[in-house]
Amino acid sequence: MKVLRFFLLAAVLFPALVSCDFYPVTITVRVQDEAGHDRLDPNSEYFIGAEISAVYEGMTYPVEIVVPETKAYCAQFFGLRLCQNWGHGGFYLEFGEFDGSTSQDVTVELLWPDGTSDTIHTRHILFTPLAVANTWRLNGKKVDPPIILVK
Repeated sequence: MKVLRFFLLAAVLFPALVSCDFYPVTITVRVQDEAGHDRLDPNSEYFIGAEISAVYEGMTYPVEIVVPETKAYCAQFFGLRLCQNWGHGGFYLEFGEFDGSTSQDVTVELLWPDGTSDTIHTRHILFTPLAVANTWRLNGKKVDPPIILVK
């Protein structure tokens, strides 16, 4: 009877341990001014989103304004997007997606309309399918998501 229980337990646990879905890695940034105005809201007088671009591995990606979609869990690289967060309000920039099933270092430079830039570095380490670590740096300083910039 113990052997049967062991095999039944193994039959249930084995697929759960070997068939892992990995979330893709994206860099998400909200931008506001000192007064807290959303700088990425296209309907706001404070909007700077149309002139933002990102540089990744020597290529420049202009911002693409998107309408919210259903999230698919297959990583598909799209570059830089300006998105609206329907659940919490406000707008944010998103850069990616990068395959979450592999360890990697990603560095992206955001170029702003005033000629300044900010560099975001993320390190995604996949120890095992159930143990993943992410670290984030903004201009060399450790930060935690969500990354909020004041511009």
